[in-house]
Amino acid sequence: MKNNYKKTIKNNIRPSWDEYFINIARETARRATCKKRQFGAVIVGDKRIVATGYNGSPAGLKHCIEEGCYEIDTHCVRTLHAEMNAILQVALQSQNLSSFTDLVIYIAGPGQPCLLCMKLIIGAGIKRIVCEKIYRPKEHWKEYEFIDKILGKAGVIMEEYGVNNKNKRIYER
Repeated sequence: MKNNYKKTIKNNIRPSWDEYFINIARETARRATCKKRQFGAVIVGDKRIVATGYNGSPAGLKHCIEEGCYEIDTHCVRTLHAEMNAILQVALQSQNLSSFTDLVIYIAGPGQPCLLCMKLIIGAGIKRIVCEKIYRPKEHWKEYEFIDKILGKAGVIMEEYGVNNKNKRIYER
């Protein structure tokens, strides 16, 4: 990591805003307390960090790393998702997201937001979602079909980070 930093400084190459914020989301994911999945989220308003979140149990409850995952249908339900925690942090800090003109959420981890998180993101007024990876298991195709519909109706763009502009996968209608 140090070598990349020195190379960046030496060549005067600054990371793009997307690269900068997705890297912060990746670092945030390292705080996740669920052994099964590590996600990190960063909410950005007008190129300023508003809140971060990672997979972890609600305040005051035991974490997966302390008591193990509690699974229902192969999903750990002990933790809040990173996106939920980031949006919750906004509320706990009494911030008003409507004061920002450009709201983006960056999500690091092995997939995209679930349907519930997607509805929270839309409800929070976030208009752009940048995922480190968009992964859509075939067994959940109906959920993703619905997600695409609500993204389009809400005017929200979801894109996969790191895919060159020519081949970028963008989900909007």
